[in-house]
Amino acid sequence: MTFIERYLTAIDKCYVQSLNDPETEPYKSKYEARKLFEELYDTNVDEQSDILEKELHNLDLIEENDKPKFILIKPDEELKETSVSKKHRFLIRLLLDFHVGTIYSDTEEKTEGESRLRQVLTSIESAPTHPLLTSLNLNLLNQLVLIRTSFEQYTDAIEIAKRAEDLYNNTTSIVPYLLQEIIHIDSSLQPNERRDEFEQVYTHTLFYLAQIYGKLNEKNLSADYCRLTLERQLSMFNIAHSKHFDPFDWATNCATLSQYYMTNHDYATARHCLMCADKMLGNVQTTDNDKLAERVASFKRCWIKYAVNLLGKID
Repeated sequence: MTFIERYLTAIDKCYVQSLNDPETEPYKSKYEARKLFEELYDTNVDEQSDILEKELHNLDLIEENDKPKFILIKPDEELKETSVSKKHRFLIRLLLDFHVGTIYSDTEEKTEGESRLRQVLTSIESAPTHPLLTSLNLNLLNQLVLIRTSFEQYTDAIEIAKRAEDLYNNTTSIVPYLLQEIIHIDSSLQPNERRDEFEQVYTHTLFYLAQIYGKLNEKNLSADYCRLTLERQLSMFNIAHSKHFDPFDWATNCATLSQYYMTNHDYATARHCLMCADKMLGNVQTTDNDKLAERVASFKRCWIKYAVNLLGKID
């Protein structure tokens, strides 16, 4: 197997097969994936391409506090004598470190996971908007948000999420490469395919902010980020029928959001949310009739609550 094939095998085991691990061994696939990632550390990568060389040209590798890190080279600056292969090998190592750190976090070793992820972030934070680093940067920040939230350090989590927002706002004009393209740039991919994946990762950032502000009882901010999340999910689904889109969850979250607007006496928006939820549920094709019936009944209760509150307002 080639390096990229072995990497994708580890990815599948970590993020797909792990979903079906037995309750008696909940982290079986995660541990197996970590072993596969760690085996790749000492594996040679023979990946040379004109595209890769061009992308790495304005990215240099320096030593800071006895640790290597990437920096962006400005047009008027002199490039150091760092070979493309050396920069590429270090970049791949950071990618593997990201996955290993994430696995530590997912398997209840959050302190170790956070330490590894922060080391990766330090190595790329001076070149956050480079196309080869942007997706890695955003994924790192999202993982750190989850870890800080799990420790109930909500202020820290928000600060990190805001860094993710700034990163996104500073990269609207570039097309970030996929994480796997750190290993091998896929020339068959279209720019919109790369950008769509990056947009999906950022949608997670907004969702996390909605949840964190909800924990802090910042209802207005929570509702705002929830609305943004729903709008982005629907937009991406309409454009490409995204594989990440779950119509059941979307309809449920939209109906839940209606309750917020209802309590603030914004009945027009509450009604709009409920109508959107009903519309989405009406278009769902599923064999899980029990789940569908449960959601329909739940939404009917939301409509009843809406009607009662609206009548009470009229009185």
